[in-house]
Amino acid sequence: RTTPRKLLVYLSVTDLLSAVSYAYGVWRAFLTDSVDCVVQGAISTFANTSSFFWTVAIALYLYVFIVRSNQRVADSLVLLFHLVSWGVPLIITVTAVSLQKI
Repeated sequence: RTTPRKLLVYLSVTDLLSAVSYAYGVWRAFLTDSVDCVVQGAISTFANTSSFFWTVAIALYLYVFIVRSNQRVADSLVLLFHLVSWGVPLIITVTAVSLQKI
């Protein structure tokens, strides 16, 4: 598989996670701040934030690869994309859950 396709798979996984979370929220129709409500909100927050970062990562990858014509540099950014696109949403979600904002 090529790197752009792998990046697209990661974006698709986050979008699928977001859709499943929304579907569960609609199906369940929470009446109180139950545990499953908080879990659904946390998964939704994580997935949407991660989706945003993967979209930015794909844009940056394509810019470096196409405009700058440097595949080596573009490929070297993939690890950083993983750290940012999974790590930052995780930190945001854990912080929001810890502060009881979800």
